Amino acid sequence: MPAGLVYHVLQMQADRQLQSPAMVIEVGTATLGPVRTLGLPVEFSDTHGKVRTGPSAYGLHRRKILGAYRFSDAEMAALLAEAATGVHYSPGLGAWSAARPG
Repeated sequence: MPAGLVYHVLQMQADRQLQSPAMVIEVGTATLGPVRTLGLPVEFSDTHGKVRTGPSAYGLHRRKILGAYRFSDAEMAALLAEAATGVHYSPGLGAWSAARPG
């Protein structure tokens, strides 16, 4: 059974063995601009994978996910107001944050 260290993303990006051009790539995001991320670790002979876009903005799909679990609009509003989903939108700042302000 193969075994090795378990890295978090920043450690993986810094590892010399992963410095090939295909393993650590730069992609664009809507809010952060270009960010470094990991490429695809596996290559197939007939199907070449590619990272085409950056990650979604943090919290962007919360309503869609809650809706899939049949939360009502009122229940979603209550969860979002409590920041129970892990992020909070500040209309005054026009931004999402990981912690509820105040």
